[in-house]
Amino acid sequence: MDKITLEFIEQNKKFWPARQNFNGSFLLDLTLADIEYVNVRLVTARAFMDLYQAEPIVLISTSKNQKLIELIKSYGINKLIYLDSIKLNYWTKLLYFVLAILNWLPRKTRASLLKLKFRGNRIGNFVYDTCINSTGWGTVNPWNTRYIKFLYYAYCLYLRYERIFKQCHPKFYFGVEQAYISGGIPSAAAIANQLGVFYAKLGPNRIVYKSYKTIADLDIYPAHPSKDDFVYIMEQQKSQALEWANKYLGNLFSGNVNPADWNAINAFGKAKLLDQELYNKLFKSGYKYRVFIFPHVTVDAPHGYVNGIFNDYEEWLVETLKIASRRQDVLWILKPHPSEKAYHVEKKVSDIYHRQFAQYKNIILYPENTSTANLVNEIDAIVTVRGTAIGEYSSMGIPVITAGQNMFEHGNFTILPKDRQDYERVLMATEFQKLSAEKIDCARISLYLYLQFNSTPMPLFSDIIFDTSKPAGDQIYSHLLNKLRETKVEDLWSQEFKNYLNNKFYDGWNQKDNPAAD
Repeated sequence: MDKITLEFIEQNKKFWPARQNFNGSFLLDLTLADIEYVNVRLVTARAFMDLYQAEPIVLISTSKNQKLIELIKSYGINKLIYLDSIKLNYWTKLLYFVLAILNWLPRKTRASLLKLKFRGNRIGNFVYDTCINSTGWGTVNPWNTRYIKFLYYAYCLYLRYERIFKQCHPKFYFGVEQAYISGGIPSAAAIANQLGVFYAKLGPNRIVYKSYKTIADLDIYPAHPSKDDFVYIMEQQKSQALEWANKYLGNLFSGNVNPADWNAINAFGKAKLLDQELYNKLFKSGYKYRVFIFPHVTVDAPHGYVNGIFNDYEEWLVETLKIASRRQDVLWILKPHPSEKAYHVEKKVSDIYHRQFAQYKNIILYPENTSTANLVNEIDAIVTVRGTAIGEYSSMGIPVITAGQNMFEHGNFTILPKDRQDYERVLMATEFQKLSAEKIDCARISLYLYLQFNSTPMPLFSDIIFDTSKPAGDQIYSHLLNKLRETKVEDLWSQEFKNYLNNKFYDGWNQKDNPAAD
């Protein structure tokens, strides 16, 4: 363990006061927590501990990870469970391996894989996402035998979490994002055992918390805003929201990106501008419209919303480009996702383009690491599935076609086809016009709702700035060490943070048991 980590752990032990009187426990799952962000989850766990008199029980993968164990204990958290200690016997594992084969055999399409259930819970989407993320595929061939392995793993994981919940009897489960199997499967098991589920969607400077009570809740992206919040902003904070959004967008599209906003830096701050020769080729040609297609990383959780028009991102992209090839009055410009190079991707967007669509003169591949920020007056429309680009470009008056549910649906400013046939009709027949002033306002309010209103500053982390989306460990520990030296523990939980938690925290924690609600 490096010196700065040891120094932080020693200081951290002195910072947190002891807590002894608890009115219940919760399970904090760190089996998938990135070491860079594990402190964010531990600070949140400490908030539950202090504000709700709730005792954390921490689940980690193995007792061999001494660095993580020491870090957890430095927060005054002493109850730990190790996932590898929850054993399944030989006959149980054999039974579920056979069950995985039997459930796989009749699956003839990706759609049927996605709908697969276990103990009444739909788990196929979690298994599918884990499979493509682990293998780098953009799609899963239903007859690929490796899918059996992931299905078998899902069954066993579900059983192990059931045993954990019965062993420690927590009031709720505080996990990781549900995008992949170890987020989705434990959550399904938790809800089936009548536990509340609570998630943190990392910022890391600001954080979004969300609670889940039903299996259907798990089919919604963790940071998906509520319609009630959108209505509240429209009625109570419209001018404030527009003022924030106008300033944010002015900075974003001028390249003046906040160093703490690593997502925006990734898309806008580190990209070069389009050179004049290619600009002339794209925007001085004789096409009636110029429409950008913004694909997602094909392996990055295509089922953050379980019900989409297409089965996954690769299928969506291929079908979209097939339709695009037939509409000759539009120049379709395919822009790879700026984060694609950070993933293990077997088939990149550029591969799909060159193998199947490079022969079409009306479909062009946009150069990587090149911004579109200075082209907002030249773009006639955007096509995507979901993502912040929806709010950003709609806020500039550009119509956006979305192939599925997204975080900005409550504003009703996007073109959202209801099925594949409707999607094809929209792409083939729409005469693209700039959005009305009313819809632009709705887009900007929705952007504020998603990026600002729906989150809260993270205690101890709100002023940290990272150079990359994956900060080095010593950056985290150096920052925290300095914050501990200048912060009093009684001032740590601001009223803003308390109010946010009380608003988002699941209702199963009774008011009489909740000192923070007073």
